[in-house]
Amino acid sequence: MEIGIDRATEEAKKIKRRGNIELKNNNYCNAYNLYKEALRYTQLYYSDMENKNSSLHRKLAIVLLTLSLDQPNNEIKYLKDSAMHAEQYLKIKERHRKEVKEGYIIFFTIGIYTQRSKDYDKSIEYFEKAKSILINQGFLNGYELGIIYSFIALNYRDKKDYKKASEFYEYSSRILDKNSIGMHYRGCLYRDKGELYLMMCDYDRALEEFEKCQLIFERIFGSNNIQLAEIYHFIAFSFDSKDEYEKARIYFEKSKVIFERNPNINNVALASYYKSLGEHYHKMDQLEKAQELYEKILKIDREIQKLNPDGLSGVYSNLAMIFYNKGDMAMASHYIQMGIKEFESMPYYDKQNLALIYNNFFAIHFNNCDTAKALEVFERAKNVLEENPKFNSLNLATIYNNLACLYNKINQQKKSFEFFEKSKKLLESQSKKNSVIFAMISNSQGMLYLNLSDNKKALELFEESKNIIENMPNSNKFFLGAIYNNLGLVAYQQSDYKSSLDHYTKSKDFFEKVLTPYHHNLVILYNNLAGLYLSIDDIKKAREYLFKSKEIAEKVCDAKDLSLASIYNNLGLFYFYMEEYGRSIEFFKKCKNFFKDDKNNDENCIYAYMNIGLLYVKIGEKNKAFSIYKKCRKFCERNLNPYHPKLIRIYNGLAGLYSNYKKMKKALKFYDKAVDIVDKILNSQPMSFNYDLVDVYYNLGLYYMKINENKNALQVFEKLKSIYEKMYEPFHPKLGNIYHTLSLMHLRAKNTNKALELYEKCRLIREKCLKAHDIDLVIIYNDLGVLYCNNKDYKKAYEYCEKCRIILENEHKSCSCDLKMIYLNLGSFFSQIGDKKKALEFYDKCKLILESYFNKNHPFTAKLCKILIISYYGIGEKEVAKNFYEMGKEKYNEIKKLSEPNFDTINNYANYFRTGNNKNTFYEDYYSKNSVYFKYSTSNNEHENPRHLIIKKNLTVTFIDQILNKKLLFL
Repeated sequence: MEIGIDRATEEAKKIKRRGNIELKNNNYCNAYNLYKEALRYTQLYYSDMENKNSSLHRKLAIVLLTLSLDQPNNEIKYLKDSAMHAEQYLKIKERHRKEVKEGYIIFFTIGIYTQRSKDYDKSIEYFEKAKSILINQGFLNGYELGIIYSFIALNYRDKKDYKKASEFYEYSSRILDKNSIGMHYRGCLYRDKGELYLMMCDYDRALEEFEKCQLIFERIFGSNNIQLAEIYHFIAFSFDSKDEYEKARIYFEKSKVIFERNPNINNVALASYYKSLGEHYHKMDQLEKAQELYEKILKIDREIQKLNPDGLSGVYSNLAMIFYNKGDMAMASHYIQMGIKEFESMPYYDKQNLALIYNNFFAIHFNNCDTAKALEVFERAKNVLEENPKFNSLNLATIYNNLACLYNKINQQKKSFEFFEKSKKLLESQSKKNSVIFAMISNSQGMLYLNLSDNKKALELFEESKNIIENMPNSNKFFLGAIYNNLGLVAYQQSDYKSSLDHYTKSKDFFEKVLTPYHHNLVILYNNLAGLYLSIDDIKKAREYLFKSKEIAEKVCDAKDLSLASIYNNLGLFYFYMEEYGRSIEFFKKCKNFFKDDKNNDENCIYAYMNIGLLYVKIGEKNKAFSIYKKCRKFCERNLNPYHPKLIRIYNGLAGLYSNYKKMKKALKFYDKAVDIVDKILNSQPMSFNYDLVDVYYNLGLYYMKINENKNALQVFEKLKSIYEKMYEPFHPKLGNIYHTLSLMHLRAKNTNKALELYEKCRLIREKCLKAHDIDLVIIYNDLGVLYCNNKDYKKAYEYCEKCRIILENEHKSCSCDLKMIYLNLGSFFSQIGDKKKALEFYDKCKLILESYFNKNHPFTAKLCKILIISYYGIGEKEVAKNFYEMGKEKYNEIKKLSEPNFDTINNYANYFRTGNNKNTFYEDYYSKNSVYFKYSTSNNEHENPRHLIIKKNLTVTFIDQILNKKLLFL
C-alpha cells in the first residue's frame, strides 16, 4: 500500500528520533537499522541529494564508523559504507551551500577508510581537514586532536616515512599524555608507537611503549580482550627480537590463551600472531612447528584475501628458508619469488625489507647465482641499511657478512676482510659479541682463513663460533653441524685424522637429525668423509660416502648445478688414485659435459680438462695430455689477465710434461712463467693468494736437481723456505717438507752439519703434526739414524733406528721394503760398534724379507742383496754371504758382477742407497716422486685445498634474523 508524502515524511522523522535514542544508549546496530529505514522513507519522494537527507547520511556515517571499531571482522565493509555516507553528506552540503556539521568526524571517517584501503595520500588529506576544523574551533588540547595526529602518523608509517611518522606521534603524545579522558586512545597511541619502533628495529623503545600500553589495557579491559592479546603478542615479538627467548615465550603463551578463548577474532590479528610465533619457533630450530604456523597464515589469506602484502612477503621468505634448510631448492626458490612478487605489488614498500628479500633470494642461489647481479643487490641493500645504521645494526651486519662471503667467492679477499671487520665492529658496538649473528660471522671469517691456509686463525674463529652457539639455551643444530664440519676440515689439513673424524662424525650426527636425507649440505659432508677415509686407507668407507654424495647430488641438484659437476670430478679423482683409469676418465668427461654448452663457465671447464690431462700423463698418453694443456693455455691466455692464478697451474703442468719429454729448455720456460706470476701476486696481494700455488717453486727446484744444477736448486729451495716461513705457522707440515728437501741437498754437498740441523727441524715439525706411527716419521728417523751413525754418535743413531723398527714392526708390517732397509741399517750400526751378534740378528731379518722379493721385480732388491752380502762378509759370516750370493746371482746379473767385498765397497754401496751417490738415478727418482701436479676442483674458488682426492669444501650457513617479521638469510 502506497503512502503519501506527508505520511512518509512523518514516519521518517519518528524513526529517526527512535534511532537517536538507540544511538544515545550505544545500541549501534539498532540505531543503524532505524536510520537506514528512515532514509528509505525520505527517498520515496525526495531526491537523495535533498538537504533533508543530509543528517541521515551523517548519522549513518558515524554509526557505521563505530560498528567498524566494535566488529573488526566486518571492519572494511562497515568502513566502506561509512565513507560512502560521509561523502554523500559532503556532496549534499556542497550542493546546497550549507554548513558542514561535525565536519571533523566526517573527514575522520573518510580518512580511516582510505587509510585501510592503502590510499595513504588521500587519507592524510582528509585527516588534515579534520585537524584544521578542530584547531579552528579551539580544541588545541582535546583528545580528538591527539587521535587525528595519531592517524596521520599511522599513514606516514605505512608509507615507510618513519621520520614523519615519529614527528606526528610526538604531537599526539603531547596531547594524549596530559588528557585525563580517552585512556583507551592513549593505550592505542603507545601501541602504534611501539609498532613504529619495531619497524625501525629499535626494540628497547618498542618495549617501552608496549609496556605502557599493557598497563592501560589491563586496567580498562577484561582479561580476555583481543586488544590485550595483541599487546602481549607485540611484547613477545620484541623480546624475541632481543634474543630474550624465555621472556618472549611467557608473553606468547599469554597471548595464545586469549586468542584461543575468542573463536571469532580478527583473522588479520591472528595471522600476525601466527607469524611472530612461527618466527620464534624458527629461531628455536623447531622448523616443523614454524612451517605449520606459516601455512595457517596462507590459509587465512586464501579465505579473506586482505592480509598485508608486507606481511605475506615475510611469510613466503620464511617458508623459503625452511625449504632451503631441508634441501628442497625448488620450493625454496618458489617461495622466495612469491615473497618478491608480494613486496613489489605494494604501492609503498619498505625498501630496507625489499633489499633483505632480494638478499635472501641471492643467498639461496649463492652457489649458482649471477655474481655480478648478486653483488649489485647486496651493495644496494648495504647502502639502504647504512642510511640508519643504529636501527638496522643486525641486518647491516648480516649484509656485510654476505658481501664478505661474495667477495671471497670472486677472489677479492682484501674486500672480504674489510667487510668481515665492519660486520664484527658493528655488532661489538651493539654489545652483540655473544649473539648468533656474531657466531656466524666468525664461522664465515674462519672459512676465509681456512682457504688461505691459515689453519691457526681458522681454528680460533671456528672455536669462537662453536662456543657461542653451544652456550645458548637452544643451540642451532644445523649451524653446529656446519661448524663441526669446518673444524673437521682444519684437523684434516693438519693431518690430525682422528680429530677430523671426530668432528665430521659430530657434524654428521647433527645434520642427519635436522636435515632431510637428501640435503645439499650432506653432499659436502659426505665428500669430506670420503676424502678422510681415503687418507686413512679405508677404501671401502671412502667409496661408500662418495657414492652417497653422488646419489644425493643427483637428486637435489639442478641439471646444471656445478655441485654435481664437482661430484663427478671427485669421483674421477677417486678412481684416478685407485688406478682405475677407465672409470676415472668416464667421470671426468661427465664433469666436462657440464661446461660444454655454457660459455659462462669456461673457466670451470679448464679444471675438468686439466684433470683429464693429468690422467693422460699418468697412463702415459703424453700427446693427448699435451693437446689438452695447450688448449687450456690458449683459452686462459686469451681470456684471463697475464697474472691470473689459473695460469700457474697450466704452466706448471706444461713444464712437467716437457721435462718428462726431456725438453728441458721448454720446461724451464714454463716454470719461469709460473714463478713470475707467483712473485707478482705475492708482492701485490699476499693475503689473497692460494698458498698451494707457491709449490711451483718446489717443482722448479726439482727441475734443477734433475739437470744437476745443484746450486740453482739450492737457491730455489732456500727461497721457497723463506716464503713458507713467512706464510705458515712454525710447525706447518710444508715447512717440514722443505727442511727435509734442503737437508738432502746439503747432504749431497757434504754439508753434514747443516743437513743434520735441517733434519732435526723437520723431525720436530713432523712429530708435532703427525701421528706417532706415521710412515713419514719413519723416513726421518731412518735418515737421522744413518747420519748420526756416520758422525760416530752411536747412541743417537741407535735411538732413531730403534724408533724406526718399533713403528714398522707394530704399525706397518706390510711395508716390508722399508722394514728390510731398517734391519740392514741396524745391522750396519751394530757391526760398526763391534756387536756382531746383534748385527747378525738384523742382517738375518733383512735377508728373510729379501728372499721373499726374489720373484718380484723391485728396483732396489738387487742393490740391497749386494749390500747385505758385503755386510755378512764384514762381520765374518762368509758362508752365509756365499750362500746368499749363489741364490741372488741366479736372479740378478748385477750380483754376478760383485767383486771381493772390502770396507770401501761396503760404504760405497751403503751410501748409494742411503744418500743417492748415483746422482742421475737419485734425482730422476726424487723428481718423479715429489714433483707437484696440482689436482683440480670444478669450483671457481682458487683457495680450495685439493690435497687429496676429494676437493674439500667448507660449509656456509643460512642464518635467519628478524626485521618486521622478515627472515634474513645469512651466508
